[in-house]
Order: sequence, then C-alpha cells, then structure tokens
Amino acid sequence: MAYSYIEEVYTGDATFTIPFDYIKKEDVHLYINGIEKPFSDMTWVSDSIITVTSSLVENDVVKIARDSNVSTPVVDYQQTTVLDEVTLDLPVKQYMYLIQETRDIIDTYTSTGGTYTKSEIDVIK
Repeated sequence: MAYSYIEEVYTGDATFTIPFDYIKKEDVHLYINGIEKPFSDMTWVSDSIITVTSSLVENDVVKIARDSNVSTPVVDYQQTTVLDEVTLDLPVKQYMYLIQETRDIIDTYTSTGGTYTKSEIDVIK
C-alpha cells in the first residue's frame, strides 16, 4: 500500500477520495496516464475528495499523489513564534510525508526490478 498516492483506472466516475494527509492542497498533484496535469484540473469537493475536470477516457490511469516541499521548511521559527501543538507538529508532518514519498518511490522501483531512469522516477513521484 502506498503512503502518498492512489492510482486508479478511470471507469466513468471522475470523483476520487484522497486517502493520505497533506499540508497544503497545492502539495497534491494529478497525473493522467503518467502526465502531470495543472492544479486547476481538480475541483476540491472537500479536504479529502476531488473531482477531475480534465477530459478522461475510459481506462485512463489516474494518479493522485502528494509531493511535499523538500526545499523549504514549512515552519521558520522566530523568537516571537507562538509554540503551540499545531505549529510544532507541522515540521514533523513535513518530514514524515517526505519519508513516505521516498518510501513509495523506492517500493515502486524495487517492485519493478529496479529498471527506472531518473526521469521515470520523477514521473512516479
């Protein structure tokens, strides 16, 4: 089971449930047949349900994946930062999500015999 994505074959229902957590909606990406689509091709019904607004054809492979920001900390503590539970949890969630995303890439890579190129791994992610 993947921690950071779902992949389903389109059979007529363009509404998908997101089973993973994320920090920002912008961290959630849509791929159709391995091609990333713009964020605007998803309509958020709720925090865990999206409707794909791109044209879908029966048997298209729809992947919805979390891609957390790896280069910028989600929290930059300052001397005046209020340290509450939510603020303290955010960087832990960011690191946990990054580890899960890496794990999913490694699991996909090893389950296929380790035959991906770097560009293919970028698509998996």
